[in-house]
Amino acid sequence: MANMAELLAKGRYDFAVIDKYIFYYFYRLNDKSREVSIFTEHPLLAPVPASAAFHDEALRDAFDRELPGFMESEQYKQIFEHYLGSAVLSF
Repeated sequence: MANMAELLAKGRYDFAVIDKYIFYYFYRLNDKSREVSIFTEHPLLAPVPASAAFHDEALRDAFDRELPGFMESEQYKQIFEHYLGSAVLSF
């Protein structure tokens, strides 16, 4: 996967069909500040929401209550930036 990102950046490939977050993870694996504006995204499929399954209904309900707040938190931003860098957050 890391080679795909490098070859695309160097113009050896014209396009890649891959999840954008996986692509950017590998593209920025060793340097989180690498410029991503050199790439153009063309969504081919509608986004598919992810889900989590729980055996315990109370745990599921607590998770559902806390998730929206967590996704707005500084901690979430730090985790996101750790893996993808800050510029990708705006996509």
